[in-house]
Amino acid sequence: MRQALLRHVGPLKLRLDAEHFPPTFQVKGDLHVSSKQLVIPSEAATGFRQYYEEFTMTIDFEVPAWVKPLGPAVTHAYDAAVADQIVQGAPTYTSIARSLGISIYLATAAAKRQNLRPTGDRPKVDPLNHPKVELERVRVLRKSGVLFDEIACELRVSTATLGSVLKRATAITGETFGLPEQDPFNHPRVDLDRVRDLRKAGLSIINVARQLQVSAPTLRKVMKGASALTGETFERTVQRPDPLNHPKIDCRKALELRNAGKAFSNIARRFNLSVPTLIRVLEQACAVTGETLIRKMPLSDPLNHSKINMDKVREFRKAGLTWADIAPRFNVSASWLFTVSAKVRSITGETFDRTTNHPTRSLTQTDLNRVRQLWNAGKSTKEIAAKLNVLPNRLYRTLARVRAATGEDFRFRHPLNQSEVDLVRVRKLLKQGLYHTQIASELELPRHRLRLVLKQVTQTTGEKFERPPNVAVA
Repeated sequence: MRQALLRHVGPLKLRLDAEHFPPTFQVKGDLHVSSKQLVIPSEAATGFRQYYEEFTMTIDFEVPAWVKPLGPAVTHAYDAAVADQIVQGAPTYTSIARSLGISIYLATAAAKRQNLRPTGDRPKVDPLNHPKVELERVRVLRKSGVLFDEIACELRVSTATLGSVLKRATAITGETFGLPEQDPFNHPRVDLDRVRDLRKAGLSIINVARQLQVSAPTLRKVMKGASALTGETFERTVQRPDPLNHPKIDCRKALELRNAGKAFSNIARRFNLSVPTLIRVLEQACAVTGETLIRKMPLSDPLNHSKINMDKVREFRKAGLTWADIAPRFNVSASWLFTVSAKVRSITGETFDRTTNHPTRSLTQTDLNRVRQLWNAGKSTKEIAAKLNVLPNRLYRTLARVRAATGEDFRFRHPLNQSEVDLVRVRKLLKQGLYHTQIASELELPRHRLRLVLKQVTQTTGEKFERPPNVAVA
């Protein structure tokens, strides 16, 4: 209904009224509906007739212009309305926005353009005399090496509030409230002897910082200062388990499985480990024992594979099965089955094509030659697909690839054999009031074939095979 009305709505006049607040758009226009423009159901289709009267609808309404200001007139209207709200004592930008029905962004922008603030907006506190942040206390704590987060917790304020007060205090006095330079050997919170012990125990810098209850950057700064004076690196001692006595991996068993031809993924799954961890532990074990780890297993004889019977593979391929269908029968992956068959192909030259008449098979050159013969004989694509026992979509895609590669177009239809349609009888049946579907049934022809032949005759001779109107079917 909405689309039907929109087709008959004339041009609407849109005018912006920004003299008063809120600014509005005035929309005016006419809607004229005529019975000549409407689609009236036929008497044959509905069994009755409907009557319509012409009418005209006048459209005249206003809508608020709550949009981002696009011109000086709208901007001035917003500024005047927001200023009036502030003069009346509006406490916050939110209350102004709710009162005017606009967004907080528009209310805030209009107030800032006029350098106005709501009366309820809290004024900024003097940073030198803040009721909660005592600067002298902050100086003492910073000189003792306390971080800003810890100072904020000590003063019971948020870190953002503390940072804002100190930033404004720095802008007034120039004081930076930075940490004093500490002697790395006499740092109040970092004991280098304990750092050495924890690093030798294998702890990372983050874990050491947690133990000392300092931040990781502070710990790194102290360690860097001590290293610059003494040259000590505070290296972490990584304690690796003995690969021959690994808590999760039986290296002897894992090496036996690998030498027996098992894949790393199967071995890792058996010990509940990742493949990189398994390989790293086995390499360490082989470095101790002097054994050689087989990283890449050589392919076995593809003609006499231990799992894959190539005679069975040939039978399955002739039966029309895909690689994905055959692989589970041998308990191998489809990629591995294809790799083994590729090795056999390189030795024997066998292609393992699916030579059966399978509906999803790939069409061969013989099939394409058969398609050309049937096409030249006037067969449709669906009829050709039925003859070849392939899916029509598969045939369409194959012919599209042939067209893209060679330019041969199977979409052009050859002249049909008109002798299979008795045109005299078709004309007689049409005069009797029969439809094309009924005529095709009388002539024992497919409906689409009858229509194609009649269309071809019409293009050749100009004769139209249409059913006379108002003729009752006998």
